[in-house]
Amino acid sequence: MSSVCSRFRRSTAALRLHASDRRAGRSSERGVALFIVVMVVTLLGAVGVFAARTASMVDVASGYSRQASQTVYLAGYATRFAAVELGQGRAGWYIDRMREGTEPCPSNQNAAAAEGFTLPCYKLDNTDVTARVKEQLAQDALVDQDSDNPGSLGPPLGLDSASGGMQAAFMVELLDAFQTQGMPGMNRGGGANPFINVQLTVTGWAQVRPAYGAGADNPWCDAEAASDARWGAASVQAVRALITVPNQASQ
Repeated sequence: MSSVCSRFRRSTAALRLHASDRRAGRSSERGVALFIVVMVVTLLGAVGVFAARTASMVDVASGYSRQASQTVYLAGYATRFAAVELGQGRAGWYIDRMREGTEPCPSNQNAAAAEGFTLPCYKLDNTDVTARVKEQLAQDALVDQDSDNPGSLGPPLGLDSASGGMQAAFMVELLDAFQTQGMPGMNRGGGANPFINVQLTVTGWAQVRPAYGAGADNPWCDAEAASDARWGAASVQAVRALITVPNQASQ
């Protein structure tokens, strides 16, 4: 009987020891579980921050793409404006001003004329272009955005009206006039014709950037805007065309 009791006491002690070991093991695992929870929360937070940042960058890239597309269309607008101007009987006046070479132009700003010569160029800046459009069409070349209307560059500003929206500027260059053959269908006029056909290189420039400076008439690459990060995201594009102007006086 005593041996049975002895074996029972030994087995009971063994069970107690085994239970104590299991409790100690589970206690040591609590730190591991906490570490795993913290790691999971941290990773989920990092994924959320990355997703938010990526969405923000996509929005910014979409805005820059829109701005670049608008600038390309506006540069084409400026080039067509030059074609219309030359086709309204004013080509001779523009060619004379271009041959004087008194206008500084971006296309030849790094070129040096030979002694006794000038670099032929005539430039119409933003003020000139908008004034001529106003004169010819009795309307503005571009309409500003406001809180309710998209204007020319859109969309409506809504609650963001304090930002001023976007601002555009034009520039047109007339370069390199030289005698050329007429286009198919033009009247050559015979050998005694004192007039010639003149081909010009026309470059239409456009710039689109965040609006700045209340009432600025000529915001092209303004030094004040270039020094401010809010206005520094300017998109500049150029479209070049060769335009033949018929029946110009020979010189």
